[in-house]
Amino acid sequence: SRGLGDVYKRQTEFSAAPGRVAQVLIAFVGAAACWMLAGLETPLFTLWMVLAWRMALDRNALGAGIAGVLLTLTRPEGPALAVIFLVWSLAKGRDDTFIDNVKRGLGWTVLILGAAIFFIWRHDLYGWWLPNTYYAKTGDLGGQIKTGLPYMLSFILNYGLSLGVVGGAAVLGGGLASVKTRDTIFGTGLVLFWLAYTTVIGGDMLGMFRFFAPILPILLITVVGLTAEAGWLSRLQGSVILVVVLGLALLPPSFWGKERRLVDIHMSEANLGGWMLAGDAMRDQFPSNSVIALGPAGYIPWVTGMKTYDFYGLVDPAIAHKEMEFTHGYAGHEKHDGALVIERRPDYILIGNVDITDQPRTTLIPPLDREVDIVTNKDFQQNYEQIHIEVEGGKYLNLFRRKGSR
Repeated sequence: SRGLGDVYKRQTEFSAAPGRVAQVLIAFVGAAACWMLAGLETPLFTLWMVLAWRMALDRNALGAGIAGVLLTLTRPEGPALAVIFLVWSLAKGRDDTFIDNVKRGLGWTVLILGAAIFFIWRHDLYGWWLPNTYYAKTGDLGGQIKTGLPYMLSFILNYGLSLGVVGGAAVLGGGLASVKTRDTIFGTGLVLFWLAYTTVIGGDMLGMFRFFAPILPILLITVVGLTAEAGWLSRLQGSVILVVVLGLALLPPSFWGKERRLVDIHMSEANLGGWMLAGDAMRDQFPSNSVIALGPAGYIPWVTGMKTYDFYGLVDPAIAHKEMEFTHGYAGHEKHDGALVIERRPDYILIGNVDITDQPRTTLIPPLDREVDIVTNKDFQQNYEQIHIEVEGGKYLNLFRRKGSR
């Protein structure tokens, strides 16, 4: 919090209170706790985002350019954020020197050159300018907004509203001058950009606001900075009151509500827990050169090392670039092509995400709605048979095997 520019110029009057308060409040945010421990790119992207923000606040254009390249390497929206932070870092101060101007030029040089090299390399290797997952999760703007808008509004209700009310009250209570600073204006613009961007791309189907996790530290620390500017943290009593009031407002989504339920479902045997059971059993019982097709293209392909086709195009350019209307309302899982999956003749197909039962299933595995075009395919019905294998805990994984496969 020490680098919040103009907003924190008088922070020394309040000792280290704003930084301590911000650190404690982050611990109340379930979205941060959830995704900082996850095995996706979210923690790394959050790190680069906070680093770029710090460089912008310090008016370190060279540092912002380097952080911008790291953002570009990590996620597809990285270049847009890199430009925002670099422009932010270019805000001139009264004591700017020749060296400061040189660093500004170097910042643009590093960002443009680094991003250009990366984009050319990716296009040369994969044939596309953006990651395959971007194409797999986009393509129908109306459908994306239909899922993205509720996602954004839910975030505002769970986190943004309480932070906005406290920040607004701090401004009205004594920090009105800080609103006129460039840092406050740029910070507000950054948050609005992120809200709009997340809405347009359709949000995310995983719980605890994965797409909003990178912006939460910036938003929370900015609010704490405004309260410090208003003089609320000049005494220990004010810091304690802010932590209690804002902490109680931020804590409920960690335990209740839709986002918490999504996390619980994801961790259950119907999803991640089942994928781990299935992947371990398939690794031990199937030939290592088997070819598999499935929806959850994550743990199972990784632990088995088997050639894998995924139903939704996350790692499949042919499906990712299909044009189709988004009607399911499940971000990132709209595109599919059952005929193409069967045409590739995988040895094993997992239907129903992962179908694990206490006893071998004697009826057909119920397909998800995006798998209906697989199970109704004539070639599938003629050439595949339902089997089961035992997994850890005495349970069974039900799946389909191509007739004649080992």
